[in-house]
Amino acid sequence: MLIDRPGFSRDVLSELLEGLSDMQLVTELPDVVVVDDRRFADAVALMRSGVPTIVLGADDDPGFALRAQRHGASRWVLKESVSTVLPGLLRHVSASS
Repeated sequence: MLIDRPGFSRDVLSELLEGLSDMQLVTELPDVVVVDDRRFADAVALMRSGVPTIVLGADDDPGFALRAQRHGASRWVLKESVSTVLPGLLRHVSASS
């Protein structure tokens, strides 16, 4: 599941995720949630219910990553490294769940 604001960033992330042959975007019962930091509040209930969650953010301030971790996020990823980090991380997190 991808939670992000409409726009260029979401379009790029959707293309990246849809291009992974062993992954599928869903709207219900996700194995893993990928959420933009600006939409973080929309994923808190899923995180607290145990769904592995990867939070994407543009700011490398450790406070943002700490906040995500306190709410149960599995990982914080800088948006600038999404194309290199996210595919492998998704496979690792989904295999662990």
